[in-house]
Amino acid sequence: PRLFGAPLEQALALSSSPSSLLPLAQIPSALEEGFRFLRAQDRLKTEGLFRIPGSSRRVQELLALLDSPPH
Repeated sequence: PRLFGAPLEQALALSSSPSSLLPLAQIPSALEEGFRFLRAQDRLKTEGLFRIPGSSRRVQELLALLDSPPH
C-alpha cells in the first residue's frame, strides 16, 4: 500500500507510533522524520526553503523510497 496520497487513517495504520515531538499525537513516521530534519541545525531558517521547489526527479525518487516497505 502507498503511504503518500493515501487517506491519513491508512498512513497512520502503515507507519505510526506515538510521536516524540508531539507526545499526545500520532503522526505518520515519514512526517515526523521530515519535522526532525527541518528542526535540526536550524534548517527552518534556510532562505527559500519552502519557495524553491526540489528537483522533480529527486522528489519522485524520495516518494518511491518512502512508499516502499517498511514504512
